[in-house]
Amino acid sequence: MQSKESHVSIEEDLGALKQAEADFFDQTANVRTLFGNIPAEADMRRATRSIPKVPGQPHFDPKMDDILEGSYRDRFIASVAHRPRGRVLDVCCGPGWLALELARHGQTVDAYDLSPQAIALAKRMLSENPYKDGLVR
Repeated sequence: MQSKESHVSIEEDLGALKQAEADFFDQTANVRTLFGNIPAEADMRRATRSIPKVPGQPHFDPKMDDILEGSYRDRFIASVAHRPRGRVLDVCCGPGWLALELARHGQTVDAYDLSPQAIALAKRMLSENPYKDGLVR
């Protein structure tokens, strides 16, 4: 049986880890939007290709680019959005590109992320998005 002190310590440790994770992704979101770009991970349809201009800025993974821009992405979205007006949970949504695409395909999406900056960017992408056809509200 755990003591109350060890239980509190575990919760504090978990809270610190979650905060560190959020801080890392906040920093990543800040760097990727530093020059006003909309990163590809935010909204595939209106993103500007990010060429690292800041030392240490994350580079795109070519394998991930193939998945996100290729037919795999379309097959994945079609398989998730197979039922009209379905409901989808997007955990670790980042800047929300997948949530937006699923909403464009008629899904109601609940999207969550630890990073407040990523959530802010996802909300910005939703509010400023010119491609609202089919978007479920």
